Amino acid sequence: MEVSINDFEQRSRINNIEIKGVPSTPSENLFEVVGRIGDVIGCTIPKEHVNYIARIPTRNEKGNKSIIVSVRSRYLKEDFVAAAKKRTIVAAKLGLHGESRIFVNDHLTLQNKLLLNKTKNLAKERGFAFVWVRGCKIFTRKNPTAHVIRVISESDLKKIN
Repeated sequence: MEVSINDFEQRSRINNIEIKGVPSTPSENLFEVVGRIGDVIGCTIPKEHVNYIARIPTRNEKGNKSIIVSVRSRYLKEDFVAAAKKRTIVAAKLGLHGESRIFVNDHLTLQNKLLLNKTKNLAKERGFAFVWVRGCKIFTRKNPTAHVIRVISESDLKKIN
């Protein structure tokens, strides 16, 4: 039942991008921030393709709040996230103060974020070379020629050996 609820909750975020590490300013325009990121990575999101954009609180309130961008198309989201993964983005490249690193990811549920962290830790322990998220799904692979393991729940972690 919990897996089904989490799956439903994750599907509702399928078009969402989570951007972490962007310093907040009192008069910020989040459309401009996302536009500058798009310019840096070579993949822009037209304003009319954005359904929703806002900062949300993080678990540790010490850092900047994450930016959530909901776009109309899952494919636009995936292109944007993939382009961002190919670059190192820092605040200064966006015309913001500081050298903080900015991360662009799929917007995972809390349960999936925790599962991703457990997967990364176990994969590292067991000598797996790859852990990634694509389309809000968690995957791992021991080496470039090994079969891909999809991690849906904690019970799937038994497959990582």
